[in-house]
Amino acid sequence: MNHKGLITFDRKTKKDSFYIYKAWWSNEPFVHLCGKRYVDRAEEATSVKVYSNQKEVTLFVNGSKLETRREDPKNPHVFTFFVPLKKGENSIEVTFGQLSDSGTIRRVDTPNPDYVLQKKSTQKSNWADNE
Repeated sequence: MNHKGLITFDRKTKKDSFYIYKAWWSNEPFVHLCGKRYVDRAEEATSVKVYSNQKEVTLFVNGSKLETRREDPKNPHVFTFFVPLKKGENSIEVTFGQLSDSGTIRRVDTPNPDYVLQKKSTQKSNWADNE
């Protein structure tokens, strides 16, 4: 099944890719915390991206300010933070003025197997496999 696109199959959830387009093309002010559907993470620290059409954003981890970043002219609308994770639940929030978005990252001992695409043995990987 093709998992690309701007929204989920049920059309209820806008994917992160939707928000990078919005950052480039919309004048409506917003901040978007990426990777909110990737909750279980096994690493001690992780990279967190934020998409926004604002010039700076601030990231909070577990209620404490981690860092404020200004937009990089070489990579506009994308803010990348390196976030240390404590065991268990970690609340992440990004803000700019009154704008905010938040999510939860859970540090786990082993990677979540549900995040790995499972191929059926009879499934063809692409159209060229038909030849």
